[in-house]
Amino acid sequence: MRPAPLELVRGGKLVNFYMTRGPVEKFRSSNGHARGYIREFPTARPGNVFFSAQPEKKVTRAALRKELLRLAAENGLDYAIIVRRLDPWDDRKSEDLLAAPMLAYKVSVKDGTETLINGEEWSGVTFRALRDIMLVSDDEQVYNYYQPTPFLYTRGYAPASLIGPGALLVVEMELKPTDAKPDRQPYLPHPFFEKK
Repeated sequence: MRPAPLELVRGGKLVNFYMTRGPVEKFRSSNGHARGYIREFPTARPGNVFFSAQPEKKVTRAALRKELLRLAAENGLDYAIIVRRLDPWDDRKSEDLLAAPMLAYKVSVKDGTETLINGEEWSGVTFRALRDIMLVSDDEQVYNYYQPTPFLYTRGYAPASLIGPGALLVVEMELKPTDAKPDRQPYLPHPFFEKK
């Protein structure tokens, strides 16, 4: 079955889903989105997933930053937070929806200066945060990864890609200091301080 472009969500509502040849109520035929690894039973999985926003929700990154600071000032905050990079997906805890922030900055509402913050993790992030996305950037970014099969006894990995806006403005997400203790021991002695 040749796969066809598939619209999964329209206006925030699920309208379709990936299907194999297994029968599903209200859908008469497969949409050709069964994928599998060698020696693996094919299951319904994505290949390339495109996320898009309504045109009025797309702005430049500069406009996104300006709106972030405006909202922070409107809410009486001294600073807003910009997260520029997350930890690798494999490093996240199994119960977390998002990997921890790797590069996060406090942005002063008064003068726009940025201060690096370390040792933070998300607190209580759920799918509800997706409903609080106000604006997105007008540029796109690609995230390539290997998606594991749901079957542990024939565990394989199929390549997949997510394509979506390069930056998002979310109204509210909480960060808290992490409980994990960093490993600060050097793996090798510093050659300058090494005794001869």
